[in-house]
Amino acid sequence: MKEKLMVFGGSKCKGVSKRSGKDYDFTRIFIGRAANGVGENGSAFGYEQSEFSITDEAYQKLKEINSDFPSLVSVTLSINSRKQVYITDIG
Repeated sequence: MKEKLMVFGGSKCKGVSKRSGKDYDFTRIFIGRAANGVGENGSAFGYEQSEFSITDEAYQKLKEINSDFPSLVSVTLSINSRKQVYITDIG
């Protein structure tokens, strides 16, 4: 599914946990989505901050965009086997 998201930035984290000794490797981006009020009298305005996992390939594409952040970016969203939403492509 294609969607345009306001991207604030991203991070790549890779190393060994000091606590457990296990390797970790994850990549994510920080986005703003339209704020969503819930409930009978709920209301909202502006953006709310969220984050998504992103593939390494999509992360590299995002880093290469010649734009100041935040920036409105077209992304492809997918759902993995654990029903988690993540970004698989940029553009």
